[in-house]
Amino acid sequence: MQVKNSIEAIDMVKREIATSMLVVLITACAAGSSVATGLIVWSQMKPEKPAPDMLPTTEAPDVALTIVDDITGTEVEVTLLEIVAMMANPEKFKSVQEEIGGKTRTILGVNPVDLFDEYGFWDPWNITVMAEDATSNVINVSDMYISDSKFFGDAVGDPIIIGVACDNMWLGDSPIQAVANYGNFSIFGSTRESAQKIRDVVALNITSHWQVEVFVDNVSEYVVNRSNIMDNEITDQFDYYDNDSGKGWNRTYSGRTISDIVNQTSAVGQDYNLTIIAADGWGSKWVYNNTDINKGLTEEKQAMINDPEEPLDPEGKLMVLYYEAADLGEFHTLNNVGSGGPFKTVVPGQTRNRYMKLVTEIRVVLI
Repeated sequence: MQVKNSIEAIDMVKREIATSMLVVLITACAAGSSVATGLIVWSQMKPEKPAPDMLPTTEAPDVALTIVDDITGTEVEVTLLEIVAMMANPEKFKSVQEEIGGKTRTILGVNPVDLFDEYGFWDPWNITVMAEDATSNVINVSDMYISDSKFFGDAVGDPIIIGVACDNMWLGDSPIQAVANYGNFSIFGSTRESAQKIRDVVALNITSHWQVEVFVDNVSEYVVNRSNIMDNEITDQFDYYDNDSGKGWNRTYSGRTISDIVNQTSAVGQDYNLTIIAADGWGSKWVYNNTDINKGLTEEKQAMINDPEEPLDPEGKLMVLYYEAADLGEFHTLNNVGSGGPFKTVVPGQTRNRYMKLVTEIRVVLI
């Protein structure tokens, strides 16, 4: 849908949020609940969503920022109007509060990760945030993921956002301009270090791409990145449904087996233990050996599912570091298939709580 102006974009946002509220109310009423109960359910489900009337109702300024991949040379201009249109998706509508000029301000905007995704920047890693006055600071994309509960369930505090509005006004017109020059776009997020809060942002420069480093006995021996993730590529499907927990997983995926990746190092043909580590350090407690990696999980290492219990059959499939997946929908439990960074894992024979996202390291210890 083409959005002609900011008023139309704002109406889209209001309709999306109002529709979500209506669905909750209808569901509650159908179950015999009162309207008041329905409103309580909405508050519990969507506590981070601001009210629609917090958006400015005036025409958005004709301004833009630039996203540049310094490695590939790709450059995209993103207008304020386009960002407002993105905010019609409640999952991309972000709100943070900050003390500015002696008052608590409500800032609206989007996580830069969603901007990168929207415009086809698949694997950014380090981002140099450039201001109009040429000041800059580097923010790692993993911090943008980990600070946002949409991507990371254990997120604490506010996400990093590109702020575009403040207290019912466009950022460039808001009273905080009397405190400092925030321009039309600025980085906000109260849990971030103050040095990261670059004001009057004009560009986001991608200076490096995400990669997965493979260590053997603490020595880096191999790297998986965009240039080789398709080497010896496989496309497969794994699915299960646990009738006891009511959860499951059902996707096709493309990538490289962990076995193939380790075979590019000095660990090939040797006995070893292996862990897969995410950007937040998660994963170190789950240890696999060379048999698990090269032949698949044996029954004693398979998850127990269903009631009565039975082992989850890996169907002879190996662990895979995947870069692309299609959610087949049958056992859909997640909001966004692509929310786990560019590199994720599937572990056939285990439930999805053992599947890693935001993968940055594979650690191999020879035994």
